[in-house]
Amino acid sequence: MQGIQTSLAPLIREAFEAETTLGYPGALDALERAHLLSQPFPGPHVYVHWLMFRLALRHGVYKEMFGQIPRLILAMPGSWLGKAPKGNLGSTKMGIFEENESGIEENQTR
Repeated sequence: MQGIQTSLAPLIREAFEAETTLGYPGALDALERAHLLSQPFPGPHVYVHWLMFRLALRHGVYKEMFGQIPRLILAMPGSWLGKAPKGNLGSTKMGIFEENESGIEENQTR
């Protein structure tokens, strides 16, 4: 678990910094990349969705805020059961069960 926390910390820090400099889109981009790393781990996976929910709430992005509610509920069992959709960005840019292999590859090149 320590390894995932070490990997996620810079992306989460980047999201908070991006929110002040780039606004909502920049912060969401960093959280989407964090989501790709967190999916196999129940706790971190839920935490990233919680951060996405809070970001959307702060910026009044209601589609994203309401879209995060089912994701918050399903993130933990999805990770435990290995059913989290591979390459899914975790935001409402993608369907909740949609897989995206290019999302995984893109994250590995950053």
